[in-house]
Amino acid sequence: MVGGRRAATLFVERWQEQLRTTFVPRRTRTLSSAAALEELLSLAEGYVRSGGSTRPAVDPDEGGHGVHMLSDVAEETADLLAHDELLGARYPQRKAVLQSLVSRMKAKEHVTQDAVAELRALAIPLRSVAVSASFERVLRLVEAEPKEHQALCSLSNAIVSELRALGWSDEALQTAGAAAELALPADHLAALGGLRDAVIGSIREFVCYVAVALPANRPPFPEDEPTLSVAEELPRLERTGRPPKSGPYLRAVVHAFDTHGAAAAAHRRVLSTLGALTVFLPGSRIEVASDIVAVEEPSRLRMVELNEGLVGERRKPDKNEQARILRSAWTASGSRVADPLHDALRLRHRALQASDSESRLLLLWSSIERMTAGARGYAGALSAARELVSQSVTLGKLRREIGDLIACVQHAIAKHADLKARLIALAGVDDERRRGEIDRVKILQQLLGDKEELRKLTEIVYEVSPLLAYRCHDLWKSFGSGATTARGSHMAAYFERSRARVARQVCRIYRARNRIAHVGAGAERVRDLVWHAHFYLTQLMAICVHYTESRQLPAQEVLSARTGQYRAFIELLKSNDPEATSAEVLLRPVRLVGDPR
Repeated sequence: MVGGRRAATLFVERWQEQLRTTFVPRRTRTLSSAAALEELLSLAEGYVRSGGSTRPAVDPDEGGHGVHMLSDVAEETADLLAHDELLGARYPQRKAVLQSLVSRMKAKEHVTQDAVAELRALAIPLRSVAVSASFERVLRLVEAEPKEHQALCSLSNAIVSELRALGWSDEALQTAGAAAELALPADHLAALGGLRDAVIGSIREFVCYVAVALPANRPPFPEDEPTLSVAEELPRLERTGRPPKSGPYLRAVVHAFDTHGAAAAAHRRVLSTLGALTVFLPGSRIEVASDIVAVEEPSRLRMVELNEGLVGERRKPDKNEQARILRSAWTASGSRVADPLHDALRLRHRALQASDSESRLLLLWSSIERMTAGARGYAGALSAARELVSQSVTLGKLRREIGDLIACVQHAIAKHADLKARLIALAGVDDERRRGEIDRVKILQQLLGDKEELRKLTEIVYEVSPLLAYRCHDLWKSFGSGATTARGSHMAAYFERSRARVARQVCRIYRARNRIAHVGAGAERVRDLVWHAHFYLTQLMAICVHYTESRQLPAQEVLSARTGQYRAFIELLKSNDPEATSAEVLLRPVRLVGDPR
C-alpha cells in the first residue's frame, strides 16, 4: 500500500471507527476546539450577565447555570487548543492569542464583558472555516507528508467532532465515510475530496411524515401553516427501510443537514406540538404513533428509525457467578433500607426503555448520583461523582483497551487464515480448552517490548488496517517505547490522562443535565453523552455487584475503596515498582493493591 493511499485509508478508517464502534472510549465526542470555545463563551457570557452566581431568572442566560464550572471548562478548552492540529499548522499566531485569552479565564476576575467580546471575535471566524481548512490540511498531508499518522488521526477526530456539534447525524457521516472507503482504491485523493464535498454544505429543507393517532373528530390543523399539515397516506415513491404504522401522518417541513437529522427534528417537533394540544384535550388519544419517520429524498421515500439501542459491554460470568449475582440482588431488593445500587439499577432499566436522549441522560445521571452522592470526603454530589467515577472506571482502563484491540485485530483479519494463524502463534492462550483465544497478557507484553516485539504484532495488521497498525504503535509510545527504566512513569501518565478525560466528561454530563432542566438542550448535543453516561454507569454497577456478592456494602463505600486502590496503584507506578509494571498487574491492578472485600 503506497504512502499516500495508506495515509488516506488511515484517515477514513478512523473516521468510520468513531461512528461505528460500540466501544465507547473509541467513539467520537461532540467536542471540537470550536465547540469547546462555544461552551466557554456561553458560560463566560452567563457569568457576566448573572454577576458570577446562579440565581432564578426568566431569561436562562441571566440565571448563571454552570458558571461555577467556568474555570474547569477554560482549562479543558486550553488543553484542546494546545493539541489542535489545524490551529498549530495554519493559524499559529491566532492559536497563541486564543490560548492566552482562554488561560486567563481560568481566573474568574478576568472574565469581563471585554474579554468575552474579544474571545468571540477570534472564535467565530475560525469556526466558519474549521471543516474546510481541516480538509485542506488533510489533503496536503496525504500528498506531501503521508507518514504524519498522528496528525491525520487528530484531524479525523476534530472534523467528525465538529460536524456532529454543528448538527450532522452519525448516520449521515457514516454514509459519507462508506462512500469514501469504496472510492479509495481507485483514487484516494478523489475519495477524500468526495468526502469533503459530502459534508460541507448548508442546512436544507426536508419534507417528513410522522405517523400519528388522531380521534374520529379530528382537531382543525391550521390551513395557513404550510410547514404542517395532515396527510392520509405516504407519497407514492420508491421506499427504503421498514415502513411506519399506517396513517394518518403529519407532513412536517423542517430544516437540517441530513435525512436522519431531519427525521429527528420532525419527530421531536410533532411530539411537542401534539403535546401542547393534549393539555387541553386530555384523553383524546392524540399522539405520535411510531418512532419511524418517512423522509422525502430525490425520487424516493426513506424510512428512518429513531429509537437507538444502547449496547452494553459484554461480560462472561459462569453459572456460579450468575447465581451469586441473582442471590445478592434478590437479598438487597428486599431490604427496608434503600439500597443505592439497586435503586440505580431500576433507574438504568428505565433509561434503557426511554426513547429520547434527554430522558435517558436525566435517568442515567440520577443513577450515577445515587451510587456516588454522600460518599465521605466530598463536598457535593458533583465532586463525588467526578472523583469516584473517573478513578473507579480508569483502574480497569488498560484491560478494556487491550480487549478491544484484540477484538478489532481479529475482526480485521477474519478472512485471512494465514494472519489468524500468526496471531494465535504469537499470543494464543496456552490452555487447550480455550484453543483459538488470544491472551491479553501476551498482547500487552508485545506493546511493552522493544521495536522488534512491536513489529511482530504490527506486521499482522499492517496491510489490512493502517489504523490498527498505527494504534499499536501509538500505544507502544504511550507505554514508554519499550524502555524499562521509566515504564512506571509512562504508564502512570497513560492512566492519568484517561482519568482526566473521564472526569471532564462526567462534568459535561452534569452540565448537560442542568441545561436540560434549566435552559434546554437539543438531542443532538446529548446523544454521545448518553453513550458515555451509560458506559460509566455500567462499569460502576459491575464493580459494585462483584464486590457485594459475599457481603453487602453501600455502593459509595465500594467505590471509595476503588479510588484508594487507584491512587495507591498510580503511586506505585510513579515509583517504578517492578511488580506494578508487569503485564499481569497492569491488566488487573487489584492483584497488587488489594480488594475491598
